[in-house]
Amino acid sequence: MRLSDDLKGALYVLFAGANFMALSAVYKHLTEDGVPMGVAVFFRSVFAVVLFAPMLLRGIAFLRTGRPFGHLWRSLVGFSSFALFMFALTALPLGNVVALSYTTPLWSCVFAVVLLGERIDRMRVAALAAGFAGVLLIAKPVGFGTDPWSVLAAAACLLSALCGSLAMLAVRGLSASEPPDRISFWFILCSAVFGVPLAAADWAMPAGVQWIWLALLAVFTVSSQMALTRGYAIGTFSRVAPMDFARLPIALAIGFVLFGEVPDGWSLLGIAIIAAASATIVLGRRPQPAAPVAAEAD
Repeated sequence: MRLSDDLKGALYVLFAGANFMALSAVYKHLTEDGVPMGVAVFFRSVFAVVLFAPMLLRGIAFLRTGRPFGHLWRSLVGFSSFALFMFALTALPLGNVVALSYTTPLWSCVFAVVLLGERIDRMRVAALAAGFAGVLLIAKPVGFGTDPWSVLAAAACLLSALCGSLAMLAVRGLSASEPPDRISFWFILCSAVFGVPLAAADWAMPAGVQWIWLALLAVFTVSSQMALTRGYAIGTFSRVAPMDFARLPIALAIGFVLFGEVPDGWSLLGIAIIAAASATIVLGRRPQPAAPVAAEAD
């Protein structure tokens, strides 16, 4: 029975990763088609709220929470992570952005030491060092043949990963008293509000088929959110987590087929190092009791 649950959990996480890569591809297409970043991020959240609306049929008690500031903080860092990730997509290949986003476990490890006083073994220390070395191979700071705009995008992606780590810590705290669906709903609702200034700063009304692509953004957002939540809830973490790394080859394939993106040799080496370092840290965690956790694919 446990093996069956692990298999189902792994398939959920794989499905979530594929959906998030589809979301990223649609977003990249929209920005290349002239839809400003802020407008795409805003309407993604608005349509997602509509898709979550049926949950309101459960009654007002579903929305009621005794931890409004916890939801606000989780939503702020989660939205920041997503918006920075989308910004990075405007200047970097999809595979590079996804690889840089895999530094989230590296940041989580740093926070565990600095904020929680945890001790880490030498293997994870080595993984941290290797992971951030891989970042340099992808980002290639100014002076190594990369334009400043790409370096800024790489920095934004790293900040996105850092915010993602903070969001994970916030979700973990909220999960002690809040159900996963409530955490997800308040995140989507707050994201729509946070997206207003971004959209207003560079407003352009979408037209024609762009509305369909924007609706697809929301569909992929909600489906990846729900699948990831269920995957980690029913499966053993150490057996489910590795499936999230399937996002990387999917991203490289999508980038090559749809956008003609071919990472250079140094970037491919950096991608491999970051994936290996993150896997070492994720799979090196001590087993924890299974508990429903609301995860976010940003």
